Amino acid sequence: MPRIIILLFFILALSLSAHAENRYVTNQILVGLRPAQDDTSPPFEYLATGMRVEVVEDLGTFLKIKSAAGTVGFARSKYFVATPPTGTTTAPTDVQEQLTAALQRNAELSAEVQRLKSTPTDLAKAEAPEREKNRAETTALREERDQLKQEVVRLKELNRNSSSAAAPAGSQLQWFLAGAAILLLGWFAGKSSRSKRRF
Repeated sequence: MPRIIILLFFILALSLSAHAENRYVTNQILVGLRPAQDDTSPPFEYLATGMRVEVVEDLGTFLKIKSAAGTVGFARSKYFVATPPTGTTTAPTDVQEQLTAALQRNAELSAEVQRLKSTPTDLAKAEAPEREKNRAETTALREERDQLKQEVVRLKELNRNSSSAAAPAGSQLQWFLAGAAILLLGWFAGKSSRSKRRF
């Protein structure tokens, strides 16, 4: 990405020059202006060779600086000198403004890319508690289902045992009633036969 910016800067510089001879830029660098004192945080602005910055605070290996665009951030101090580098000329103000605007836009786009790269992770982190809650509910429902199955099996067994225990008692009652009916029939038969003999 920085190579593209350098290339664009070269093309812009070449298109603005009215000289007939070709020249080559030497020692051209872009320095990333970062939000923290490290080399891992993504830069939010790039500073080109020869650009003037205001030093807010000297922190040793890093400088806290304010760019021409008004952005405050951190960059390694080894990339900055007190006087303009030799062989560089100050570009016209409108070119510097265009370059600053292009570098600022590039920094914004880089920040947007970083944000988009981190978005799926953030969504996954946000959805993790919901997934855990769903898993817990699913586990609880499975346990409740298993308990209900066991209760159904127990109730069927209890029903089977009670019906088999009731069957012998019912058959005993039937035999008892049959015997009582035979006795009553015999008693009526005996009584009716005695009453016929008397007449």
